[in-house]
Amino acid sequence: GGVRTHDIHTGVDFYCDDNEPIYALEKGEVVGIFDFTGPNIETPWWEDTKAIMIEGESGVILYGETYEPSLKVGDKVSEGQQIGNVKRVLKKDKGLPMTMLHIELYEHGYRGDGEVWITEKPMMLLNIEEILEKIFG
Repeated sequence: GGVRTHDIHTGVDFYCDDNEPIYALEKGEVVGIFDFTGPNIETPWWEDTKAIMIEGESGVILYGETYEPSLKVGDKVSEGQQIGNVKRVLKKDKGLPMTMLHIELYEHGYRGDGEVWITEKPMMLLNIEEILEKIFG
């Protein structure tokens, strides 16, 4: 919900090092892999990154700001399975972390590519914090 220059933040960011492994929060099926940030999607102030969407028990979890994954749509994943690696997203060092795993949660059946929240919350966006609290306490 943080207000930024071009939109309102729709997920949670976990700051980390470039190339850190990403592990599935729950078992599910890969339902989407797409460009997430960068010049490829008209956000040239960021590096090109990918997103992976996995539909599981809680809904569709979007893992963003990743390198090209080795997974493909239709693959089944297990809870705790490595699904990719985090990629640095920020181009300019402004004294802030430049690499982060971005995650979002959507309702079952969501097949978009991450909704941009300009003034209203995306219709299918859910609060990922409840899953994180359940997993990490």
